[in-house]
Amino acid sequence: MKLLMENWRGYLKEEEQGEVKVEKHSNGFTLNIYVDKSHVGQYTFSRDEEQNVRNFAEIFPEHRGKGYGTMMLLAAIKTAGDLGMNFEEDSASLTPAMSRIYDVLNDSGQIYGGGVHWAISELGEKELEDWLDEE
Repeated sequence: MKLLMENWRGYLKEEEQGEVKVEKHSNGFTLNIYVDKSHVGQYTFSRDEEQNVRNFAEIFPEHRGKGYGTMMLLAAIKTAGDLGMNFEEDSASLTPAMSRIYDVLNDSGQIYGGGVHWAISELGEKELEDWLDEE
C-alpha cells in the first residue's frame, strides 16, 4: 500500500490542471472533477430521511487508472468537512476499487477516522491543493 501511495502521483501528468466544481444540495453535494477542462468524473454524497449515507462515485472509463479517483475522494471528504457534514462511506455500495482508495489514503495519513466518519488531514489537504494548483 505504501508503495502504491508513493507512486500514484506518477500517473498524473505534471502539466495537468485539476478542477473541482461543487453543487450543494439540501441533503448533500455533488462534485464534478475536471482535468484540463475535460470532465473526468463525478461524486455524489447524500443522506436520506433516516440519515443513511448514499455515495455514488464514477471516473469515466477513458480516465480510469490515472489517480483521479484518489483526488476525487480527497475532494469529497474535504468538501463534506467544509460544508459541516460528517463524511461517511456508503458500505452498501462500496466497490473494491473505492475500498482500496480509502485504505491507501488512510495508510498514508491523508485521511483519518473511519469509525464514525472520515476527515482529511493536513497532508491530504496539501496533496489536493497541489493537484488543483498545478499548471
